[in-house]
Amino acid sequence: MRSAKKIFRVSLYFVVLATAPAVHAQSNLIITGTAPLLTDGTEVSLRQIVPKRLSDRKVIKVTKVKQHAFQFNLYEAGAELYYLSVGSHSRALFTLPGHANVLIADSLLKKVTVTENETNTAFEKYDTMLDGVTLFKEYGRARRAYDMYVHQPNTDSLAAGKKMQTRDSLQFLLNQQLCSIASNWIQQNPNSPINPYVAYTQAEYMPEDELKNLYRSMPDNLKKGTWANELQYRIDSLFVGGQAPDFSQPDTLGKMVKLSHFRGKYVLVDFWASWCVPCRAEIPDMVKVYQKLKNRDFTIVSISLDDDKKPWLNAIKHDRLNWTNVSSLLGWQNPVASQYYVTEIPDNYLLDPNGKIIAKNVHGAKLMSLLAEFFP
Repeated sequence: MRSAKKIFRVSLYFVVLATAPAVHAQSNLIITGTAPLLTDGTEVSLRQIVPKRLSDRKVIKVTKVKQHAFQFNLYEAGAELYYLSVGSHSRALFTLPGHANVLIADSLLKKVTVTENETNTAFEKYDTMLDGVTLFKEYGRARRAYDMYVHQPNTDSLAAGKKMQTRDSLQFLLNQQLCSIASNWIQQNPNSPINPYVAYTQAEYMPEDELKNLYRSMPDNLKKGTWANELQYRIDSLFVGGQAPDFSQPDTLGKMVKLSHFRGKYVLVDFWASWCVPCRAEIPDMVKVYQKLKNRDFTIVSISLDDDKKPWLNAIKHDRLNWTNVSSLLGWQNPVASQYYVTEIPDNYLLDPNGKIIAKNVHGAKLMSLLAEFFP
């Protein structure tokens, strides 16, 4: 089963561009809050939103209201995204280094205002553009229909394939529309601090050359902070021509296997799982390719997103995956899947003997045709 790509979109209700020149000696971002209706001792938290690959680095700050006020001191290199929360209620906060004044006028965080905020109007305009994309709901229904169907016992592969095609066709149209909105926004607002984040949200969907050009066109002062750095990582390490990130993960016997051990060979880095119907359906083609080329400087390294060892081993044996198989047995929390931004399976990266990416997400006849160029 392919897990639907998650469209990384946070509905931002406000975003702060600090304009005050003075900063606290111990911090380059001060968020000063006023909350007339919150009692003393009420906890207010600030959680940094980061890309999945960096989820272990997210910053969480907690403070308490005192005399209807609170304050956060933080360090920022560039524009960052946070959730400001009181209890179970949250509002998004997009900041630059400097100072931000936040007024919380109710306990539900429905009435929040930020003063001296030049970026707020622009970001709300961008968010409103996304609100107007009607394909979100249609795609969501198709995705849920597919996910529900393939999790049922005794599913029919033909019916599952049709539901997957419906989902993927809607996803393609949705991605096209979102990419167009993001690209137009960045071109029309070249100095907006939110641009690295806007570009990052389309990194999986926008053609790589187009995204590279968008990012390169941004002023250097915008290429700071989490979103700019992670976008640069994806361009350098996960786009065609990039150097694939090395990794180490245990094989079926618990022995640690490093990707770099296969230098000198063409390597298909394959992401799959025993429970994934489309993954299992394409394995016969992979077996044919492997049998044909295994003695010609070609190999496959399959990374399983299973969380149970027994079905993983059974699938390897049944489907004759006689190449290197590794897994952390952490399901979708597999560190290599996060490292490679795998959001659906089957997925793969084809590497040259130097470990550089020469193709992505190539399957079946397309994979065979591509390999024929290197192994005539």
